[in-house]
Amino acid sequence: MTSTIRPMLAIGLLLCPCTAQAIPATPGADLPACLPAGATPDTLTAAQRRAIDEFVRGSMNELDLVPGISIAIVRGDQLVYANGFGWANVERLEPATAETIYYLASESKAQTAMAAAVLATEGRLDLDDPITRWFPGLTFPDSLAPADSTTLRNLLSHTPRFLNGGVNFYTTFVGRYADDDLVRVLNGYSTPNRGFQYSNMSYALVSLILGKAAAEPWQDVIASRVFDPVGMTSSTAYASRLPIHGVAAPYTRTTKGFVERPPLKTDDKITGAGGFYSNVRDLARYVIANLDEGRIDGRQALPAAAVREVQRPQSEVDATFFEFARHHYGLGLYLADYDGDLLVHHFGGIAGGFRSHMSFMPEHGLSVVVLQNSGGAGGAYPEIVATYIYDLLLGRDDVEARARRRLDTLAAASPDRLKAATLQAARMDSAAAAGHVPALDLRAYLGTYENERIGRVRVRPGADGLRVDWGEIDAPMVSIGDNDFLVRWQPGYAPATWTFHVERNGVTGFDWGGRPFRRVAGGP
Repeated sequence: MTSTIRPMLAIGLLLCPCTAQAIPATPGADLPACLPAGATPDTLTAAQRRAIDEFVRGSMNELDLVPGISIAIVRGDQLVYANGFGWANVERLEPATAETIYYLASESKAQTAMAAAVLATEGRLDLDDPITRWFPGLTFPDSLAPADSTTLRNLLSHTPRFLNGGVNFYTTFVGRYADDDLVRVLNGYSTPNRGFQYSNMSYALVSLILGKAAAEPWQDVIASRVFDPVGMTSSTAYASRLPIHGVAAPYTRTTKGFVERPPLKTDDKITGAGGFYSNVRDLARYVIANLDEGRIDGRQALPAAAVREVQRPQSEVDATFFEFARHHYGLGLYLADYDGDLLVHHFGGIAGGFRSHMSFMPEHGLSVVVLQNSGGAGGAYPEIVATYIYDLLLGRDDVEARARRRLDTLAAASPDRLKAATLQAARMDSAAAAGHVPALDLRAYLGTYENERIGRVRVRPGADGLRVDWGEIDAPMVSIGDNDFLVRWQPGYAPATWTFHVERNGVTGFDWGGRPFRRVAGGP
């Protein structure tokens, strides 16, 4: 692809970020390293602002993978940059701004962990309490470590002595468990775990513990202990409390353009593992408080002890994400090395919808927040933007070369990803157009089916065939022949194949990728 990062590239010139002067664009040459004139620890120069604006506009146009993006930069205790590019809503031509609200996905774990740390300073809980204090019915079998050997700190640092894929799945996509059902599933279907294992299950349990400890809805705990004190006035853990306007719509990029997805979450499908909504201005305030031991606007918004606790290394990690060498996890925060600098961060993403990036460098008092309303082929773009900004503001001498390499890597991978997304989006429609005839009359498949780990689903008649009710999921089914059906169970995810089992007396259940469901009631 032809580079459009900077308009001047086409005429053989570069814009120096230090002086804002045009300089010859010698092939292979990097921009000079220097301290921009007029820069202080809590400001940006006009040249730096122009460089960032031009990079984002140019690279978005070049890649054409992201409909909208919002960015905030913090230096010291000041928000020094906040801007939006592209569209928050493509159909309504609603521009993305610094005020646009996005779904945060797993970045929410940072605020959940902070709320737990704050409650600990209040004495409402102890991070080293066994979780059986809050779930006394947990009595794991002998094949697992004792239930009381896992503490709240273990959950917050992703080091529980057990894992449960059913709880992970159900709380993320289907809805809330009743307490008795949750304990039953944990007792009966958990597996052993040792060491660090990232899992939404842990933070789904944490959110329930927060509610029990504070004797109020856990979403209100997040608001009263984090959002309100910090002044995050546009942030919420309730999908039902979003404003009518100013919220980014989720998109998947296919070869046919940006395809809007249905709303991703309801209140019952939001947990402390992911699901909060915010904008870059609010997250910038959150970072400022983290950079100054809980202080913002000259006041103590968060307890200093809580801020220190979430940033302290709690569990060892050995993994690389993008170019960040992660070595520890705190409480709701990764600690990583980026070119010799400590990068504290948490990101989030959901297929076909959103990506969030929140990071800060404590030693430099520097932070970048990036939110965008698509994932998929453009999923790495927030990290490309953030690293460009860090490289630029830290005065590195290879800013443009690094950015060019990252953009080229993303561009090279995008055709295959776009093709895959297009095929996935069209799979249900293609199956419906093929006119496959199932082995049995559609009425034979009606009924209620149960998997003891992930709940009950109901197959019912719909206007155009069969549909599935599963918690808050209302999904279409399309025959692909014999007793197999495609089910579009979640926007942005590949349709699932359900294979129904038939015996002499009729349909007895179905299988979904190794998850057996037995029929417990007939239809409709």
